[in-house]
Amino acid sequence: METVTPLLRGLVEEATARRKLEAEVVVLEVLWEPAHQVPEISVKKITEYLNLRLRTRGGHYEYREGEVGWILRNRGFDRRRNGSGMVLRFSGDNTPLLHRLVRRFGLDLPELPGCAVCAGPDTIVAQESM
Repeated sequence: METVTPLLRGLVEEATARRKLEAEVVVLEVLWEPAHQVPEISVKKITEYLNLRLRTRGGHYEYREGEVGWILRNRGFDRRRNGSGMVLRFSGDNTPLLHRLVRRFGLDLPELPGCAVCAGPDTIVAQESM
């Protein structure tokens, strides 16, 4: 056990570090706060925030707006075109979908006050410590 434990710990740390650079996961982090604050966000803004987070984590790849659109589409998000481009509206199925994906990927994101989906019985997000 003593010889295997450090090896396993190293593998877990490596997997965690690699996951912090996966755009499919980081885009959920990017969407979390805006989903609780604004009615919609442009795919262009999502792309900017995604690339910023990835750069601060040591990532080197710069995602394009079209690639982020495909990530959103493949995860099941409904996007719409408005006068300035593609947007993700936080209404309908998009908000519950975001919460389900955050739970599925085990992301440790805070429950935000006033959110009925966060407060729902199936929500497993980080609770604020008292």
